[in-house]
Amino acid sequence: DLRIVDNLIYLNNTSGIGIYNPYSGPTIYIDGNIIINNGEGISLFGDQALLTNNIINNNQACGINTKFWGGTGLSCFISENNISNNGSYGFYGIISQATFTITNNFLKGNVNYAIYSRRGVTHTTGGQVLFNNNNILESSNYIIYNDSDFGTPDIDAENNYWGTTSDSEIQALIYDWNDDGSL
Repeated sequence: DLRIVDNLIYLNNTSGIGIYNPYSGPTIYIDGNIIINNGEGISLFGDQALLTNNIINNNQACGINTKFWGGTGLSCFISENNISNNGSYGFYGIISQATFTITNNFLKGNVNYAIYSRRGVTHTTGGQVLFNNNNILESSNYIIYNDSDFGTPDIDAENNYWGTTSDSEIQALIYDWNDDGSL
């Protein structure tokens, strides 16, 4: 296993944490870190990861940038993080046959989207994004932007707090196949 735990990581021009670990590498644990004022907060290319209890704020680009592709059984668990005020996305994921569980996080003030999901570069089907029980506030564009073909991968986005309880206002915060049938 690879563990990055209880660190203050700041003022790096590129990624605060950058890991390239594809294809059956060790499980990556990133827990209890303060990751602020970097080019990107966390840049992760891997196949098994747990990101928990981190503060990921004020990075110039993405808070978390992930790319998981190339096989089955890939997973990334993101929970109990504060992902705020990043210059691009709170979370950016390229997903191919991977399961992403994003739960119990606080996302606020990320400039483009809180969550940006796209299909893997190998253009395979499959993959799943579970985006549940999060508090999401003040994204300047959509909160969720799903840039994938119809049905690949779907995003399960139930039981989140969106800053509103109005169904029509929540739908206006989500961009997916229903907004652009060419996806």
